[in-house]
Parts: sequence; structure tokens; C-alpha cells
Amino acid sequence: MTRGIESANWFVLLVEWDSVAAHNTNFRQTDRFVAWRAAIGPFFAHPPHVEHFTDVG
Repeated sequence: MTRGIESANWFVLLVEWDSVAAHNTNFRQTDRFVAWRAAIGPFFAHPPHVEHFTDVG
């Protein structure tokens, strides 16, 4: 996790998944996600913005 310098209330959490399905199906649709969100959710000012990326090159 990294914190913004100019915007100290902004954070970036980079998680590497084997695939988008691994994130969406194997994590987000499980009790593990519910537990994770319950633990970290109170620290969010707003719901997080989630995007998926792929390596270039």
C-alpha cells in the first residue's frame, strides 16, 4: 500500500491476482471478502475505486 504525497488521504493498494476471475469469483464472492471488507471498510471515506490491469510488454 502506498500513500499519496500531495493528497495524503489517497492510498493505492496493489494486489496481484492470477486473473480477473480469481479476484471477482474466487475472492469477492466468498466469506473471505466479507470478513476483509468488515475489517477494513470502516477506514474508507468512500467505497474504493477498483480497476484491473495487465502487464505491458
